[in-house]
Amino acid sequence: MNSKINLGLVEDQLLFREGMKAILSAWDEISIVLESPDGYSVMKRLQEAAVVPDVLLVDLSLPPLGEKEFSGLDVTRTVLENWPEMKIIILSVHEDENFIAQLIEEGAHGYLVKDSDPKEVHEAVVAVHRKGSYINDRTLKAIQHNLGQKKKPRKPDLQITKREEEILQ
Repeated sequence: MNSKINLGLVEDQLLFREGMKAILSAWDEISIVLESPDGYSVMKRLQEAAVVPDVLLVDLSLPPLGEKEFSGLDVTRTVLENWPEMKIIILSVHEDENFIAQLIEEGAHGYLVKDSDPKEVHEAVVAVHRKGSYINDRTLKAIQHNLGQKKKPRKPDLQITKREEEILQ
């Protein structure tokens, strides 16, 4: 693919956002086309954008607007409802496997912790754009763990006799 990857950054911490922009802009195939310091203005910014991003890097912990939450999960759900072709990579400090698996189930195409190596961020952006997803070891373990928990059969709390068990079989 020779075309540029149009990238959007949704990050409330200015220094981190500027750092990500500087790092990602160093790669020729990436063009930063949208920035947002919060989740609640993302939809308006996307609607008004001259170029809509192919991939959004979204911070998981974004500031609310009064009492209304606008987390990265909320942004993911809303954006994918309106732009289902857009790919979303969640950035977070959280490493909880259940949380990571939930984000993937909700539609995120990748998950990175904020202390990821810049090369991995680049790799994730390119993979999500070209292949539709980026699954690193951390995310794979989270998905496997989550699936394993869902498939474990629960033992019934019933007390049955040996003869009742034979009949049931």
